[in-house]
Amino acid sequence: MNKSIFIVGTGTDIGKTFVSGGIVSVLNQKGMDVGYFKPVQSGVSKEKSEELSDVDFIKKISGLKQDAKDMNAYSFEEPLSPHLAARREKISVDRKLIIEKYELLKTRYDYMVVEGAGGVIVPILEDYYIYDLIKDMKASVVVVADSIVGTINQTCLTVDFLKRQGITVNGIIINKYKGRFYEDDNIKMIEQISNVEVKAILEDIDVSDKNLNTSDFELLIRQQYNKNLNENIVENLFKAKE
Repeated sequence: MNKSIFIVGTGTDIGKTFVSGGIVSVLNQKGMDVGYFKPVQSGVSKEKSEELSDVDFIKKISGLKQDAKDMNAYSFEEPLSPHLAARREKISVDRKLIIEKYELLKTRYDYMVVEGAGGVIVPILEDYYIYDLIKDMKASVVVVADSIVGTINQTCLTVDFLKRQGITVNGIIINKYKGRFYEDDNIKMIEQISNVEVKAILEDIDVSDKNLNTSDFELLIRQQYNKNLNENIVENLFKAKE
């Protein structure tokens, strides 16, 4: 039976792809049959670029052999909301095509990790949002949040909105944790207010060293996954709170 989760963020640049990469990596390394799907992605240059797309990052960091063309439905060049990026590129987004592609992937893999774009109320079309897609996929959700000042409000509002939409929230992952005293209190308050468990905490990766090369950066990422994610944690992400 297929197990699927939809990774959402409390906003953009929260680290959904970083977290998705960790989940996929753990499952793939354990020999699990896992697939990844990014329905829409923005800010993807069609020219040669040193910056990896979300799909490229997942393949590179996880070692996933899945065909890249099966991992995404729509890619847009400008780093904009998908509905606006599609309009500017004169691309017609077909929600049925996205769902059909997802349903096909579910038949191929035991585990599916689906990654959203931005936050849960980001429009894919002018009248169709990320949360609509989640409901159409009948998927449960893992929320990615950071631990800085303001995260209590952002995270709890995101969880509350999802619950009001009838969407099951399996858990929260805290990303970019730096160990400052108030971050631990933020995490405690998020769990207390939202009544959703924080199932993993990923530390902030320091990339300030200008001489940091690609292999060193990949090593830092993999060390982070090995330290703060494991098979039990990842399996637990696919389960709602009893």
